[in-house]
Amino acid sequence: MFGLCFFIEQFSLGKIYFIHKGDHVMMKKVMAAMVVGAVLLGAGGGAAPKAEAAVLVGGVSDKKGVKTFKTDVSLEVLYDGRRIQFDVKPKIIDGSVLVPIRFVAEKMGGKLEVKLKDITITKNDKVIKLTMESKNASFNGKSVTLAQPAIVDRGRTLVPLRAISEGLGVNVEWDHPNQYVWIGSKDVPKIEDVIKPVDAKPYLKYYPKDSSIFTIFSPDPELNGKKKTTIRVARESDFPLLIGNGIIVYRIDKSVGTDKKDYIRFSSNSKGTMGNALFLMNSDSSPRLQSPYTKESVLNSVTLEYFPVDYYADKDTTWLKDIEYIGISLTSESLIAVKSDWR
Repeated sequence: MFGLCFFIEQFSLGKIYFIHKGDHVMMKKVMAAMVVGAVLLGAGGGAAPKAEAAVLVGGVSDKKGVKTFKTDVSLEVLYDGRRIQFDVKPKIIDGSVLVPIRFVAEKMGGKLEVKLKDITITKNDKVIKLTMESKNASFNGKSVTLAQPAIVDRGRTLVPLRAISEGLGVNVEWDHPNQYVWIGSKDVPKIEDVIKPVDAKPYLKYYPKDSSIFTIFSPDPELNGKKKTTIRVARESDFPLLIGNGIIVYRIDKSVGTDKKDYIRFSSNSKGTMGNALFLMNSDSSPRLQSPYTKESVLNSVTLEYFPVDYYADKDTTWLKDIEYIGISLTSESLIAVKSDWR
């Protein structure tokens, strides 16, 4: 069998490793909850149902209070550090990622030819031949067996991405904690290159008055100490972004703790001991600066922080749908906020 699966062995075995306060904690097998409907075989041993998201479980089992968090994390394909928008979402079937074939032609430099069920993709001297709904393929005249065949979904032809990328010589990397498929360069763009700054005045009502977040901290003496007058407002779909001094924010997602309350799963490469801080803001109440409830380093490459949305002193529960903006407290010449897509 031609080994064209994205899942790293330890994840396919249903294990996930966290590092918390210097101790290694291995959670029990949680594959059923971690990738519901994505990669498991059915009871009868047939093909797994298609899925566009995985349910990832995080947290530390030895911490008092909330034990774990469940997060619906969408599968995303990134090309040179930017998310690709598809009219038909990629699929995961038995651990293989399938993407619309037009993506191959447009982003991976392949020339596409389709005749009935036969698909030919060429790039320079490389030739890939596939047949719809067949695992038999040819790479430069050599017969191979694919983990998954090309399929049709909602009128679009989907092909196994790993097979195509390897056949065309394009680098592909699977990022399990973020459910990212990285293609090509992993250089993440700076927020300044993606999000234009706008006047901060309409947004000042969301922030606490006289907060240090309005002060610019910069090695440039002409900027250091001045007040921020602009804001960059991102959407969840804009991530990953490089913000401040080398901090990559990979993604922000809604999570649910074992206390049934909402949390924000904040994924970054931050390794600081203090953790990050988020402002939770809406028009009906004062903004709140929240610290993470818990923080884990996953495989020494990604740091996951879970921020509580509810405030313990309130009589009424605050949900993520009540939050209009999530302010990120990282070094920048502008205020940084993420418009809530969960309202």
